[in-house]
Amino acid sequence: MPATFSVDSRAESGMGALLVFIAMMLVSAVVAGVIIETSYMAQQRAHTVAENAIAEVSSGLKVLSVVGDRYNPVSATLDTKINYIIIDVTLHSGSEALDLRRLVIELTDGNVLATLVWGGIETANISAGETPVVADSLHFSVYPVRMLSGNFSATEPIISQGDIVRIYINASAAGLNLAPQTRIQIKLIPQPGIPTIIDRWTPDVYIGRYIV
Repeated sequence: MPATFSVDSRAESGMGALLVFIAMMLVSAVVAGVIIETSYMAQQRAHTVAENAIAEVSSGLKVLSVVGDRYNPVSATLDTKINYIIIDVTLHSGSEALDLRRLVIELTDGNVLATLVWGGIETANISAGETPVVADSLHFSVYPVRMLSGNFSATEPIISQGDIVRIYINASAAGLNLAPQTRIQIKLIPQPGIPTIIDRWTPDVYIGRYIV
């Protein structure tokens, strides 16, 4: 009787299954790595967006006072219109420190729209009655009134919590005609932060040099 031999293919099937399993594990590992990296990037992005959103909402300037100055340094007399605008500002509660070099000021009298940027620290002796010399048709100037941080300078004009600065605007040089009964709108636009809007009418009659 001839001999017969049986063929056992179970080992081949087992090896194939093992290769498929290893391949699935490798693919799963790669996919898991991509998902983890994507999740981390999304988390970091969300954190950055949240921080920026909080800074935009909470940061800004609080207006303490607005005063008009009628003095004309050329004629050394008081004009019938306001020539300079003086604004005292501080930070809102919870606001981050702001760099005044990034501050933009827009103002209008209804006929002229002026846009002013940082010009520097005011050098005129305001306490002696001098008018601003740094503020011009394109720039506003700033004078530190109270600086608790003590770090305010021309190269780093940073305003922090508790600080008060005085902003000078040369309204006449900017082309505005601020006669009595004129509506003036001023927008202080920091970066970052929300804009502060000043909207008011000038008095019916001007008495004295400074108009409140």
